[in-house]
Formats: sequence, structure tokens, C-alpha cells
Amino acid sequence: MVDLHHDRVIDAHYIVIFLDFLKLRGIDPAPIMTACQFSEEKFATPHTFLTRTECLHFLDQVLKHVDEPGIGLAFGAYLNITNHGFLGYAIMCSEDLRHAINLVLRFLKIRTQLVKLTLRESNDNASIVVDVLLGDDRMRQFLLEILASNLIAMMRSLLPNTDIKPECNLKYDAPVHAEMYTDMLKIPIRFSAQENSVTFNARNLKEPIPSADKYALSLVESQLTSLLDNFEEDHALERTIAKLIRTGEGYHLSLEDTAKRLHMSSRTLRRKLKEKDTSFREIKEKVYQDAAKDYLKNSELSINEIAFLLGYENPANFINAFKRWFGLTPSAFRN
Repeated sequence: MVDLHHDRVIDAHYIVIFLDFLKLRGIDPAPIMTACQFSEEKFATPHTFLTRTECLHFLDQVLKHVDEPGIGLAFGAYLNITNHGFLGYAIMCSEDLRHAINLVLRFLKIRTQLVKLTLRESNDNASIVVDVLLGDDRMRQFLLEILASNLIAMMRSLLPNTDIKPECNLKYDAPVHAEMYTDMLKIPIRFSAQENSVTFNARNLKEPIPSADKYALSLVESQLTSLLDNFEEDHALERTIAKLIRTGEGYHLSLEDTAKRLHMSSRTLRRKLKEKDTSFREIKEKVYQDAAKDYLKNSELSINEIAFLLGYENPANFINAFKRWFGLTPSAFRN
């Protein structure tokens, strides 16, 4: 079963950068802000995150209001390393590319939980494998354009004196603006691939980064570790509750029963969760989301059977909930 992640999926700082990027291209972001009901105050506080629902709505509005093919590729190239906060500075201070990538893998969750990255080495090649964790096909394509473009731009920035020669593999079919990928990224692109990845020579992992700084790295890594510890601590109670729900009576554990198992009153549990800006209902729904994805990926159960296991008497209610969670139907997700 997939472990619980909080419903905050991306640092709102990236949204601010994207909206500024649109302005630079002569695109008014006001309709997107209005449709999403975002205010300037929402982005004023550091480490503010968008929820899964807010993120899906934002992506949907971007794709409705921005009619510019390849906008994701352009934004990925526009993002610079420092836009990734402390993590970006740590990457710049790393001794070599392998160390930089490992820092990203370790601390990515404090910046976003939209994606999962994996470093895979095979013979003479190394690959950064990218999995986008929510959204429908068009949203995933938009996010993959950003990620692929930014990964390649960062590798070139970190190793300016190295001819890296990466290649990009994408699972979706070639879009109508496929030529823009080659023109903008200037690398071989393979569509309809088995995975989403950026592949390069494994020798590049040992390439020293010119901006490496051990002392600065130790300071920044300390900050990152503190942020990660706070992140994990903030989510310890949620993970415990999620585990109880998963191992309870068919996902139907009540708040009252959960409070008893945690040796506290229902009122105390509600208060503790409110202090962490969440609720029992939100945690339970997140467990349902993870369980639904797990069943669809790793079992041959029908959608009706999965709906029943998760407590939905009417499968249509489960299908509607799944679309609200992830932006696509259970059948589309399974396929």
C-alpha cells in the first residue's frame, strides 16, 4: 500500500513564478487567478502549499486559458536552479552530478509531491525516471514538458563545460507541436516510450560541479534536513491514523474508534488534526485515494469490486470521486 502523503502537493512559490512567466510572455494571468479564487495573500507566506484539489483546478484553468503549444517546455527552460529554494542552492554546491541528483531524490517532497523521481543506472547509461502522480493526460503532458525541460536545463547549468548529450523518453504519443521539443531542447526525443525519463552517459554522474562548495553545502543541507524533519513530524499523526484505517474494519474505522485506539478523546483528536490543518475526513479520503490506485494498478479486481471494498454502495459515486481526486476515470488510470 502506498504510504500517506499530505494533501499539500506543491509549493505555491512555483505558481507565483509561473504567473510572472506568463506576464513576461504577454499573457494575462488574471483570468486564471480569478477562476481559481487565488488571492495575493495566499502566496505571501513562505512554504504555502497548494492542495491536490487546488493544483488540479489550477492546471485545468492554465490549459483552458493559455493557448500556446510548448508553454511547458518554455517554462521548464525559464526556471533556474535557485527557483527551487534551499534545494536549488544545495544542488549548486554539490560535489558532482550524482550527489546533486541524490539530494533531489532525498528532499523533493518538501518542494512538491506532484512527481516521483528515480535514478536508475544500467551498463553505461543513467536515467532519471519521472512519474507524474496526478492529473489527466493533458495535465501530465504539460507537467512532463516542464520537468523534462527543467531537468535538462539544470544539468547543462551545473556542468557547463561538459557535453552531456542527454536523450528524452516520453510515454505519450507525439503531439502536434512535436518539432518544438527538438528545437527547444536540442536533444533526441522519443515519444510513445515505455517510460518518462532523461537518459545520459553514466560517466556524467562523476563529473565535478564547478560551483561546488562543501561549507555552503553543509549549511544548506542542514536547513533542508530541518525542513524535512519538520515535514515528517507534522505528518506523523496522519500516518498513524492512515495505518489504523488501512488495517481497520474494511477501511470503515470511525473517528471515535480511532481516537480510542490512540488513547484520546474524539474532541482531542479533532483539535490535534485541526492544528495540523487537516481532518479525519481528509486523511480517510487520502487513504481511499491510495487504496484505489493500488487496487487499480496491482489487482484484477473490477471497478465495481473496488468501489464496494472502499465502502461505495454505488460504483458511480466512486467513479465521480476518483475523477475529482485525480482528474481522470478509474478505467483511464488503469489503462
